[in-house]
Amino acid sequence: MTTGTSVDPHIISSALDLQNIGRQTILHPANSDWTSVWANSDDEKYNNWAMTSYYVIDNDIDLDDLDVAFIPIGRHNNGTIWTNFSFSGVIDGQNHTISGTDTVTTDGRCGLFPTINGATLKNIKIDVNFTGEEYAGSFFGHSVGGVSTVENCHSYGNVSGNQRTGNLAGDGTNVTFKNCSANGNVTGTTNPCGGFVGQSTSGILIENCCATGDVTAVGAGVYAGGFIGRGRGNIKNCYSTGNVSGNSYAGGFCGFINTSTTDDVIQNCFSVGNVTTTGSSQIIGGFFGVLGSDITMQNCFWDTTTATELSAGDDSGGASSRASVAGISGLPTLDLQTIATFSEYSIIKIEDYNYLNPSANVWYIGSAPTYDAGDTYPKLYWEMSTFIAGVVQLNTAAIEGATIRCLKMDDNTVVTTTTDVNGKYNISVEPGIYHVMVEYDDGATKYHARSHWGVVV
Repeated sequence: MTTGTSVDPHIISSALDLQNIGRQTILHPANSDWTSVWANSDDEKYNNWAMTSYYVIDNDIDLDDLDVAFIPIGRHNNGTIWTNFSFSGVIDGQNHTISGTDTVTTDGRCGLFPTINGATLKNIKIDVNFTGEEYAGSFFGHSVGGVSTVENCHSYGNVSGNQRTGNLAGDGTNVTFKNCSANGNVTGTTNPCGGFVGQSTSGILIENCCATGDVTAVGAGVYAGGFIGRGRGNIKNCYSTGNVSGNSYAGGFCGFINTSTTDDVIQNCFSVGNVTTTGSSQIIGGFFGVLGSDITMQNCFWDTTTATELSAGDDSGGASSRASVAGISGLPTLDLQTIATFSEYSIIKIEDYNYLNPSANVWYIGSAPTYDAGDTYPKLYWEMSTFIAGVVQLNTAAIEGATIRCLKMDDNTVVTTTTDVNGKYNISVEPGIYHVMVEYDDGATKYHARSHWGVVV
């Protein structure tokens, strides 16, 4: 039996395992479908599965395998009312996917976890639809207390809620998001709703993240944004591409940006979706709907071709337009697909890729194989996971023209390329396990570099 520590984590291999997180403390309603589920569970296996434990997911999880509807982890019923226990443990999904065809629905907070507090969620993909009354998101509804970390996590289902609704998370306090994506649509009835996070409050850091789904606010006076509905924090190297439709306040990136500290910065961010409102009182902008005080904008853009509004956004609720806001520029699509526009983004071409420090590579632009042409908006390097790259040297000298062969082990297909003048190579491949071989013939000697394994996910 595992102990649930960092060196001996609990292993999640099934939907039942996933549902049993927190079994040590969580109760579900008596005389319900879940009574038999708990009764048929392995008490000895799960009796130390706490909300503070370490967990590892070792394969894809299908919630349809459960005999009854999945209940968000931490939803607790004492026989009279539902409450929420916060998850404060660690889950490493090892890039596995949690999926399900049924919509997970609650009359309160909703998500894989309704509430987190000092938790770590990493390397998890969720392809499930969620509907909650409040604080609704794919990974969590609400974060409280201690600092939580969400890294390399990706949502693909749709999320709807009554208030504080986001595709990845509903409401964030003291959370760091890094290298995450929200790819489903969001529908919110009351304030606020966003493509990535519905509302961000204090202690928020979001880096290298994106939101690609459409955002629809159906209630009057709702703040709707392609990335954040309403919020503050430090947001760096992020973008949104979805269309935003609101009743009153709508922005391509954020519906309402407001902060009480000059430390908050939105830096190197852009939005490219269209923005529309249907209400009689329309406060709307290509990048933001309403801009409060104190926050700093740096190197931010919105697409004037796709978002046809004439200003970056409105002021702090007044009627006057703010066509010019420091740090935000509206540009046509063509300019936003040109490297020169993003001089402050440190866009790295493949030929200049930092192999020794991959985290230093944040942005790229263009399509395969060169990734330096102006035919796409900038994207984050972690999104380009399906490539194998390296450098070939002989006695520290770069070798041009060496042959690189990548053998895919499951079907024996081979992809081949040659190194450039700097000895570098880059091959776009499908996910899988590869045997990489290097060959070079200088006319006098044939060289065969030591083969190595490459795993592409």
